[in-house]
Amino acid sequence: MAPRIFDISLELRRGTPVWPGTPPFRREVLAEIEADHQTESARIELGSHAGTHLDAPAHFLREGARIGQISPETLVGPALVVSVRGVRRIAARDLDKRVPKGTERLILRTDDAERIANGSFFEDFVAIDGSAAKLLVARGIRLLGIDTWSIDPFTSREYPAHRVVLGAGAVILECLDLRGVPDGPCEIFCGPLRIPDGEAAPARVFLVFES
Repeated sequence: MAPRIFDISLELRRGTPVWPGTPPFRREVLAEIEADHQTESARIELGSHAGTHLDAPAHFLREGARIGQISPETLVGPALVVSVRGVRRIAARDLDKRVPKGTERLILRTDDAERIANGSFFEDFVAIDGSAAKLLVARGIRLLGIDTWSIDPFTSREYPAHRVVLGAGAVILECLDLRGVPDGPCEIFCGPLRIPDGEAAPARVFLVFES
């Protein structure tokens, strides 16, 4: 049976919602295929956290690693998809029996799986708390992904989950499109834009399930 491949990246297009106060995605066509032009070309503008994106430790830590310092081994390899239903703030107790020790790449599918791609920003998204972040770091997480706008709540001012995960040298994938993605082990291929000094970068992300 052929592997099942899921592109879990949000589309970047005019009107794609972004975190309030950050630059929207914009694509401006500079040349079209006409009598005077043999090719089409365009200029794109976007924020570093637009759409599906990778947070590097430098997003919250002054001396934290930047995009150019994230190893490919962190971004590619075995991963685990876990659905957490009926919870708006994911705690350690919600993950304790579902995330084995040694899990290096974890993708959390929440009740927002259908909402994230609906074309509008919403403040009441699912997030994780400090206890969950500490548990995952203790289990060995190197990459944590989620299908919401942030792993911390919109109203957070201390961002405990970000600080715990990034403080451990791990990275965070946010705004994933997990509609139709099953739970279970898979392979992840995450390709953030190669912006060496970036604190974050938009990313294209694929999950591959063997059966």
